[in-house]
Amino acid sequence: KLLMTLSHNHDVINANFSPDGKFISTVTIENKVYIWNSSGKLLQTFSSLAGIRTATWSPNNKYFIIVSDEIKVLNTEWKEVTQIKLEQKTILYRVTFSPDSQLILIEFLQNNKYNTEIWSLSGKNMASINEFIASVSEPVFSPDGKYIATTNRGGISIWNTSGELQVELNNYQGGFG
Repeated sequence: KLLMTLSHNHDVINANFSPDGKFISTVTIENKVYIWNSSGKLLQTFSSLAGIRTATWSPNNKYFIIVSDEIKVLNTEWKEVTQIKLEQKTILYRVTFSPDSQLILIEFLQNNKYNTEIWSLSGKNMASINEFIASVSEPVFSPDGKYIATTNRGGISIWNTSGELQVELNNYQGGFG
């Protein structure tokens, strides 16, 4: 059963519910982010000159990230809390909050190398994980927020939130069939 249609003038490239289900964010190819309530009423619109790639909510529903050529963290009153700018010629791939919503995990490509950085909610770079040369790692926080798992061509690496390698699980021997 279709509950509602959120009307847009351009193609939608990303949509997310807030964890509490009270809001929906949509991102369109026209570089706009729309915030809707769960009844389908448009509450807020954000525009950017740079290509907006995605937008996401913090697990505690208190923060919202807009990812373009930079990262903007907003509170639920839609005021900017933090702005994170990485070096020029950086392509952002993923941005994820820690389970307690206090850390931000950023994956990006720079100089043909995939990198993962851990930032505080206040905009301080806490640690870097720079092990990826040829493949996207899709980093994730552990449920308790104490560790980060990254993938590589041969397995999985587990890091603490200070960027220190804790263990590598490399069992892949190569080849299929």
